[in-house]
Amino acid sequence: MYRILAIGNSFSEDATYFLHDILENAGVDNDVVNLYIGGCPLERHWSNIERNAADYQYQRNGKKTDRYCSVAQILEEQTFDAVVTQQASGDSGWENTYEPFLGLILDFLKKRTRAELFLNETWAYEAGSGHTHFMRYERSQELMFSRLKSAYKKAAANYGLPLIETGEVIQNLRLFPFFNGDSRFITRDGFHLHF
Repeated sequence: MYRILAIGNSFSEDATYFLHDILENAGVDNDVVNLYIGGCPLERHWSNIERNAADYQYQRNGKKTDRYCSVAQILEEQTFDAVVTQQASGDSGWENTYEPFLGLILDFLKKRTRAELFLNETWAYEAGSGHTHFMRYERSQELMFSRLKSAYKKAAANYGLPLIETGEVIQNLRLFPFFNGDSRFITRDGFHLHF
């Protein structure tokens, strides 16, 4: 069995929503856990780890539960093959928001698990998105994507982490006419992916 842990927010929730089912259909026995706090940036993840805060909703195989836990608690209870983290979407294009928090989180994880560590690249908001953080990117999807791509690549390179280029996949999908109609978008609300 291949076990995956995501420490994230609503974007990791979107990224893992169908992952278990996709892997099962591909013949890969798997278990996918997402530790969820809406909008959670790396800075708060580190603060939660330091305080051992049980603030994360435990989501398993795309399903929400009523359980709340800490990162350390889950790492003590379960063994994982892969642990994935990411920056909050609004901060993803700002390199100065990654440190020192990403480094501290990775140091913590390396002491607690033998899992391979990954960085998941979030995606740019939809053109015309009403997200409050979109103004930080001049309400430009292209600018947001360019900045987040650069920041993630630099962070991944700094730590020798494999980068899951989800943001690039989403940006490339937007090139298809199917996703550029008046009623069809990749996101359900201007920033979260459609299920």
